[in-house]
Amino acid sequence: MIRKNEYRYLYLAQFISSLLVVLIHCGTVTDISGLHFMIKSILCRIAVPFFLVNNAFFYRARSVEEKKLWLKKVIKIYLIWSIIYLPLGIQFMNEQINLPLILYPIAFILGLTYTGIFYHLWYFPALLFSLFVVSKLIKRFGYMKSFILFGSLYIVGAAETYSSFITHPLLSKILDTYFSIFLTTRNGLFYSSIFVLIGFFISDKKEFLLANRKKMFIGLFFTFVLLCIEGRLIYLNQGRDKNFLMFLSPLLFFGFPLLFSVYKRSRFGQLGRYSQAIFFIHLIPIEIFNHSFENADAITPSYGIIRFLLGVFVSVFLLYLFEKVKPFFYGTIEN
Repeated sequence: MIRKNEYRYLYLAQFISSLLVVLIHCGTVTDISGLHFMIKSILCRIAVPFFLVNNAFFYRARSVEEKKLWLKKVIKIYLIWSIIYLPLGIQFMNEQINLPLILYPIAFILGLTYTGIFYHLWYFPALLFSLFVVSKLIKRFGYMKSFILFGSLYIVGAAETYSSFITHPLLSKILDTYFSIFLTTRNGLFYSSIFVLIGFFISDKKEFLLANRKKMFIGLFFTFVLLCIEGRLIYLNQGRDKNFLMFLSPLLFFGFPLLFSVYKRSRFGQLGRYSQAIFFIHLIPIEIFNHSFENADAITPSYGIIRFLLGVFVSVFLLYLFEKVKPFFYGTIEN
């Protein structure tokens, strides 16, 4: 089994990615339109694909029993945080749609299995779906056919990002109908599966990829340049959302394995706990801030910076407090 503490730079990348997730949810931190777009719609969009590749990489390396234990743990954590965010999810639903009370259980099931109870929790049903489906299809069809399939599905899903280019009346109608029902293509079928597949492939071919480190660096450089060019194109032709970027998957394919080649130079193991805390907790202080002050939900750089600092530092403080209280609590129970 591959042990995550053998690759400590992954913790640093995970921590940075958690900060990028907070930036997505804090509005804006700059008045410059182009810079805001580059930060939020290009740089920050690397975070979730990184988490998908990272989780898939280690899942693939586990034994059958270890996979079962890991899945149980992830599902348990997901359910706990879904309950914690349920009041905010209900409030958001009441603000966005006038849903009859009798339909709340259906909305809860839909949120739990598809959209997530609140913004960031959509990641877990998408991840679990992709882990299951990709595992089955690799076993049946192999990597080549799986890459073609999930790459094609990703391109279809990218209609969300490139919707401004879709002018044919029939295609536009199909898109409108789809989004009126499913809200987004950012899900396990269209979005996350290609990144899970990349994580599996890197896990299986790790030694080969590391032996070609120089080529991976070259590939990373050119795909990042192409990602910036793509970002400029999308900036000038903005669609429904900016979740799907074509060069994200090759960027992660070339970039993720390079994190293994430098792990001996530094230690970042402690960052893993903080990145998880930031990912799960950050929206709570942000939402409290948005609802506590008049016009606090305004999209301005000053409020964006406040949201970012609250999301990060409150999350870290709560983790610190929890770790201080936890030994005392469990010690009391055991006695």
